[in-house]
Amino acid sequence: MFRNSKLYKSDLQPFACRRPLHSSCVLNIVSELIREGGVVDTVIGQVRDDPNSDVPAHLQVRFSSFQPWGKYWVLDTDYESYTVVYSCSYYVINKVEFLWILGRERTVEEETKDKILQMLDNYKIDAMKMVDTVQDVDKCTL
Repeated sequence: MFRNSKLYKSDLQPFACRRPLHSSCVLNIVSELIREGGVVDTVIGQVRDDPNSDVPAHLQVRFSSFQPWGKYWVLDTDYESYTVVYSCSYYVINKVEFLWILGRERTVEEETKDKILQMLDNYKIDAMKMVDTVQDVDKCTL
């Protein structure tokens, strides 16, 4: 089973995902990122259910078989236009957090954006630390 989609991330340039479902319940993700100058980087990763959680939205991700699985929690989605993904891990004494707002269009409607920001505030996630991605039409063609 394949599902093709073009998504736009809040922290990087647009990317496309092709996800073949394996019998082991691990999804392969092929991410194509457009860098400055139009250079396309391709990264292949895997996503699976978190074996330590009973919450369906708690997933794990990695981009190398040598890399440990990292947290990939879906905080919110409407299944059609956007998904909010959060990751938080502790390394020794350092807390490392990532947040992605993934959308099928270059922009998120203001009403949706306000809803997401309110949800992040409820989770005590500081949205002021987020960095917007340049969604230049000339750079975002895959």
